[in-house]
Amino acid sequence: MDRTAPILRVLSPAPDEPQSPVVEVRSEVTDLSPVRVTVNWVNSTDVGAGTNVATNTVTLSNPGHNVVLVRATDAAGNTTEQVVLVLVE
Repeated sequence: MDRTAPILRVLSPAPDEPQSPVVEVRSEVTDLSPVRVTVNWVNSTDVGAGTNVATNTVTLSNPGHNVVLVRATDAAGNTTEQVVLVLVE
């Protein structure tokens, strides 16, 4: 039984790097099974087993710092989350 959560690393955007309201979130995920990467509970990308890069686009309507939740869930339901602060101009 797989009890190991995926390894998740957000690659971009960088903290305090000004962004437009439409933000491309790139993350690297590693797992032995396929993984679904979700950003802010709505935008998801499926990637295969191994190490892969997922790109999700999210629209942030508030200027200033916005909290973005990136979640990686593998085929067994194991989950890893990372919160990033995104600065919107």
